[in-house]
Amino acid sequence: MADIKPVFITSTKLSDKARKFSEILKITVEEDRALDKNYPMIKCNLSSNGEKIFHLPFDQQYDKIKIEPEKKEQYVSTVKEAFELGYRRAKRWRGDQE
Repeated sequence: MADIKPVFITSTKLSDKARKFSEILKITVEEDRALDKNYPMIKCNLSSNGEKIFHLPFDQQYDKIKIEPEKKEQYVSTVKEAFELGYRRAKRWRGDQE
């Protein structure tokens, strides 16, 4: 069986704290890497009560959200597109809200 080696690829630079954790966890990091601009990364899903919600890659629940196309959930490329489709921003997210 081959050894599995974790790799984290990001389009940003890691903070010193994140870099230290990656070293402790022995995770290879590829920083400041250009991502395909055509890849839709905003997750548009339905809540358990049917509410349309969108999640950005840095939102708190982003990694937990699984898109199910059969429920008409989807990925979109822009926040504008998500709003136009009737989705609202997730309430649980990190950062300052405008």
